[in-house]
Amino acid sequence: PADKIASEVATMKYVAQNTSIRVPEVYDWDSEAQNDIKIPYILMEYLPGTQLHKVLGQIEHEQKRSVLSQMVNVLSELWKCKFEKLGCIYKKSPNSSLRELFKNVQYFVL
Repeated sequence: PADKIASEVATMKYVAQNTSIRVPEVYDWDSEAQNDIKIPYILMEYLPGTQLHKVLGQIEHEQKRSVLSQMVNVLSELWKCKFEKLGCIYKKSPNSSLRELFKNVQYFVL
């Protein structure tokens, strides 16, 4: 769980810094339970919206086209992000580089 939270925070920060995708600003986080609230947490900006699955059957065709176009734009922005290795994004310490989990990408088939 600690690595998961650290990776989520690092990924949001990376996407915010390296793409035009709107991501919530992370105000504070702690991946350990040794804090005042005794639980790992991410405190981040609230981004208003509606979950797509809740409205997909109710919106008009043109709205669906618009949503799909926005999704394509987000995916194309993510596709531009290039990494030398496969794995989770997170920093070991505030001054370290990104950590990789898998060194040999050649063993993975997409």
